[in-house]
Amino acid sequence: MDAVGNIVGGVVIGWLLAQLADIWKRRRDRTADAAYLGATVLIELERLIHGCASVAGDEGTAEGHPAGRTKDGEDYYLEQTQAPALTWEAVKVEWKSIEPNLMYSILSLPLEIDEAKQYLADIHDYDGFPYDTYIAQRQLRFAEIGVMVVELAGKLRLATGVPGRPEREWNPDAFLVERLEALRQRQDKVSAANQMPKLDLPI
Repeated sequence: MDAVGNIVGGVVIGWLLAQLADIWKRRRDRTADAAYLGATVLIELERLIHGCASVAGDEGTAEGHPAGRTKDGEDYYLEQTQAPALTWEAVKVEWKSIEPNLMYSILSLPLEIDEAKQYLADIHDYDGFPYDTYIAQRQLRFAEIGVMVVELAGKLRLATGVPGRPEREWNPDAFLVERLEALRQRQDKVSAANQMPKLDLPI
């Protein structure tokens, strides 16, 4: 009976060790997949952050004056930077190596950008000369997207263990946060001015 018990015990222990080895291997593979995903995706996110920062700082001017001019000599504000684009089709990573909510937030960024571009196209169609409203909304929308991407990049670094980049003289992350605050304050002032009641002054 002891011999049988030893055999059974040996089989059970062998099975447990095999299961533990399999779990360890899967965890190791998942960690490696997550690290590769983090490094690959963060490069794309950093490119997007730089693109959003460029748009957020684009006043539609050249040398301090509206950048566009009609044939009749009328000046108007004209964007000087191209809106960023993003696609994940060529990025081959194991998306399931990160948690679902973070995965969804990152994968939905192209849709977020497309919706912003459509929104801005509608504003441009209805905005009149000199297109200052369009430019202001373009700056604000991409500043908002940029700050959102900065936050996602931070979460992805924590989730995948990818270290941050060395300090640089110009930090697009900090610029976007500060720029968004300034743009929102400017929009609040414009909205308040448009809502001020007109005074009936005596003639």
